[in-house]
Amino acid sequence: MANLWIAASDNNIPVVRTLLATQAHTPNDRDPHGYTPLHAAASYSHIDLLRYLVSEGGDVNITDEDSETPLFVVETVEAAKVLVEELGADWTHKNSEGYTAREKFEKEIEEDGESLEGVVEYLRGLETGAFAAKGLEDELRDAIPEGASVRLAFESVSDMEDLDNEQIEERRKKIEELLRSDNPEEGIRHLVEEAVRLQLSETAGSSESSRAVRRRVTSEDERHPEEQNGKFE
Repeated sequence: MANLWIAASDNNIPVVRTLLATQAHTPNDRDPHGYTPLHAAASYSHIDLLRYLVSEGGDVNITDEDSETPLFVVETVEAAKVLVEELGADWTHKNSEGYTAREKFEKEIEEDGESLEGVVEYLRGLETGAFAAKGLEDELRDAIPEGASVRLAFESVSDMEDLDNEQIEERRKKIEELLRSDNPEEGIRHLVEEAVRLQLSETAGSSESSRAVRRRVTSEDERHPEEQNGKFE
C-alpha cells in the first residue's frame, strides 16, 4: 500500500484521497515522530492539499513530538498565510522549547542561514497588529461616550463571511499596508477610530428611527382608539 506521508510530500492528491477513502488512514495520522500529512503538505507548500486535508477533518493545529504545528514547518509566506488566515492556525502556539513559529524561524536563520525572512516578517506583522489592537481597544473603551452602546471587535478572515472575496482582499491589503508602514500603530488607530465613529453614527440613526416609529404608533392610536388592544374591526 502507498505511504500516506510520502504521497502528501509529493502532493499526490489522488493517492491521498484513495488512502483516506479506505478509512485506514486519517489526515491526523502521526508517524513515529508525530509528523502528519498536514505537516508534510505545509512543509512543501502544497496549498490545495492543505485545504483538502482540513476539509476532511485535519486539525490545522495538530502537534508533532516537539509540540510543533504545521505552521512551524512552512517555508513560504503563501503557506503561512493560508494556514493562519484561511484555515485558522494558531500563530501564538509555542513548541516544547517555548518558541513560537516566528521565534523558531528566527533561530534557524541565525544558526543555519535558512531563507525564511519573508515568513518571519509576515508572522511579526501579525504580532505587531495584535499588540496594537489590544492597546487601541483599551484606549477606545475610555474614549467611548458614556451610555453609548458600541461593540469593539477585531475581525478575522473567518468572521467576515458576509463580505465577498473582493471586499476581503481589499481589507487584507489595507491592513498589510498599515503593518508595513513606518508607524503601523498609528495607522491601525485611525482605522479603528473610523469604525467606532461609524458604529456610533449607526447607533444614533437606529435610535432616531425607533423614536419615529413610536411617535407614529402613538399618533395612530390616538386617532383610532377602537383599534387599540388588538381590536381591528
